Amino acid sequence: MLVEHQASPNPTSETQQKVASDSAPKSYSSLPQLCLEWVRGWDRWDWFSLALPLLALSPLLVVGARMLWNKQHMQFFPLAIVAVIWFIVTEGLRRRPSERRSSLARIGAWSVICLTVVASVIHSSWLAHLTSVAALFFWMVGKFGHLSLTRMLGISGLGLITLPFPFNGDQELVRTLQRISSFACSRMMDSLGILHVRMGNVLELANKQLLVEEACSGVDSQYALMAVAGILLLFGRASVWVSILTIITVPIWAILGNMLRIFSIVMGVEYLGIDLSIGWQHTLLGLIAFAMAAWAHWSSVQFLNWLEWIIAPSCQLTQSRIRNHLSGSETLQNHNSLSVTNFGISVACGLLIFVPLGWFFISGSYFSTNVPLLAERFIASLPGERSSIPRLLGSSDIAFETVRRFRGHQEGQCSRTWRVSSVGSTQMLSLDLPFRGGHPLWVCYAGTGWTLTSERTIDLFSEHLKKNWPINEIIMRGPEGQWAILHFVHAEISGNPFDNNATRFVDSVADTEHRARWLDEFSRAVRDRFIVFPSKRNALPLTVQFQLLTSGTEVPSADHIEGTRREFQACRERFLIEMQPIFEFMQREFD
Repeated sequence: MLVEHQASPNPTSETQQKVASDSAPKSYSSLPQLCLEWVRGWDRWDWFSLALPLLALSPLLVVGARMLWNKQHMQFFPLAIVAVIWFIVTEGLRRRPSERRSSLARIGAWSVICLTVVASVIHSSWLAHLTSVAALFFWMVGKFGHLSLTRMLGISGLGLITLPFPFNGDQELVRTLQRISSFACSRMMDSLGILHVRMGNVLELANKQLLVEEACSGVDSQYALMAVAGILLLFGRASVWVSILTIITVPIWAILGNMLRIFSIVMGVEYLGIDLSIGWQHTLLGLIAFAMAAWAHWSSVQFLNWLEWIIAPSCQLTQSRIRNHLSGSETLQNHNSLSVTNFGISVACGLLIFVPLGWFFISGSYFSTNVPLLAERFIASLPGERSSIPRLLGSSDIAFETVRRFRGHQEGQCSRTWRVSSVGSTQMLSLDLPFRGGHPLWVCYAGTGWTLTSERTIDLFSEHLKKNWPINEIIMRGPEGQWAILHFVHAEISGNPFDNNATRFVDSVADTEHRARWLDEFSRAVRDRFIVFPSKRNALPLTVQFQLLTSGTEVPSADHIEGTRREFQACRERFLIEMQPIFEFMQREFD
């Protein structure tokens, strides 16, 4: 379906010399102006292989961008996209590729068309993200005949860094770096004789408890350092083996940078009496640690380049590198690129049918959050530091904190947390809100490395409600061998228990997480929007979550589980009493 126009042979060395001597770089006042000049010169190949697939995927890409922004370690992705655009518009010389590359570009462009259809039908933002990166690569293959495939892979790889690992692979990376960072820091503290206890990813000092997964998991700089590595390699035009070794060393510098950050917090608490784990001090410490890791990473790249110069100096100024350097200063020129038939461009235009459908689907309530935005005055009215709830656990060593998240976060927009330390165990009470219906709390713990060993629901009588209120009781084992007992309940804003089983909670969670019933949901949204055969389901009630996590190093015995259950029952009764005015306010404001 794609036919190449006849074109003149590839430029010879004489042409390169002419470009180097006679062609002055065209001046642009800004990057947007340069991008505009590029768009004006687009032809059918540009629209077929890149522009139209990206337009068709735009609804899913917006959803994916929102998900990326909600992950702290992925919030650098706009800068990576800008860097990709910069490399393309400053280095891309429109020149017809070879026959072999033309065939590869044609096959790749049609594969992108197929992937675009699949991603749109199954409504997968992850697949849409991957497809957009593939579209960028094959578009470059069919357009920039002067660039090497390695260079194109490097530019596309910079965009690929912004794609999270599938099947929660980034969570596995979090857990791995957490374990390495906390273990290494504990060994360093042992060497200095600093008294502490390490339970999994928690480092407990005499005056401070540090949760490594919240403060310095390592993943925050892992992805960012990977992007920095990609930019440095592209700027330096590093060879293949230097690039490979540089990418391999990224996790090492990420771990060392986070070890520096964690150990600085420990030293500040232990010797200087300064808490560097909160506020602007922690932010500044994180920036300093990241800057030092990036500087060390840059030094390692320079060292590898020096080794290459020592081992193979003749490879430094090859004709391909000279050609690549010249291409950065060449002006935009007309070219004979791959031509697209009317059939091909019609198929690509047909992809645009997914644009209004996708935006219509997103504009509904399926992806948008339907929980209210909590004001600061409301959060301040929740049970807080002076609450009597944690005192029922029988310890005066209580640490309190308020965690704020974005609206619609899977762990709740706000959490009020009390940590109670006692001999042999640590207990955490937490009030989390708001949710629609129930919340699969066990999934959150499973995502951080905990393994569920038992799970059951127990009816416990409530004196406040004068009826039974079932609680969820789960026994878990942590990634470092520690054990925990988890009790939690969900309450509607009326103050009554929320029954997960009565609302097909498991099915609703599966639909939301896996997008497994896109066509059914879309049909329902269309019927509801146009009031044709209404099929609206009853909206799940607004709920809050109350949990108690008791962790320790010993396997919980039956007596320990029974005692913890009674403690949670007492805390639940006090929770209902202190939340009564809050429930009344929520019914007036949010119901």
